Amino acid sequence: PAGGLADRAKELATTIATRSRVSQRGAKEIITAITEGRDEDESIRSLYDDAVHSADYAEGVRAFLEKRPPRF
Repeated sequence: PAGGLADRAKELATTIATRSRVSQRGAKEIITAITEGRDEDESIRSLYDDAVHSADYAEGVRAFLEKRPPRF
């Protein structure tokens, strides 16, 4: 509903802000590629690779295993 749009946008922005910067950057680039009609290419695949080999990914896994929020 249009009446809840501002609240939902704020909620979504808050969620995104708690995510890793590596994930945020990759998501923005992937969304841009999709909206431009580009197919998955080496640059997109490298985003996935960068993400899973990042310190943020390791922190996310540790946080999950330790049942705590990640600290990015």
